[in-house]
Amino acid sequence: MLKKNGKPDAPESVLPEIRKGWQLSERRACAILTVNRRAVRYRPMRASIDAALRLRIKELAAARVRYGQRRIYVLLRREGWHVNIKRVARIYRAEGLSIRTKTHGAGARQSFASSPLCSRRQTRVGLWTSCTTSSLTVRRSGS
Repeated sequence: MLKKNGKPDAPESVLPEIRKGWQLSERRACAILTVNRRAVRYRPMRASIDAALRLRIKELAAARVRYGQRRIYVLLRREGWHVNIKRVARIYRAEGLSIRTKTHGAGARQSFASSPLCSRRQTRVGLWTSCTTSSLTVRRSGS
């Protein structure tokens, strides 16, 4: 069996079809495909835990939009979740969550641009050089 991208399927996923087609035991089918039987029988437990955790992370991120994954991790630990920061980060990224940053309005930029500080800043170099040269040319009395 080939996947969409042209690569063969994992032997664990092909095994049930081979067993039905050839009427083989699990042990013999695994021996033919050189697959570990534990890998075939493995059922991940993460799916059920991750579903509840994923839902809680979404709820916390919606309620507190300025909290990132580290802060949500702290909140989860306080609620009694025994979860790793890496798992929270992985779910946070997979859900497309991110910290919503504050946006500063254009009014703040316009008011600074029209302020006298901005116009003084542009001519500051000229003022500085004229002040320093005039102080250097002053002669001391008494010498």
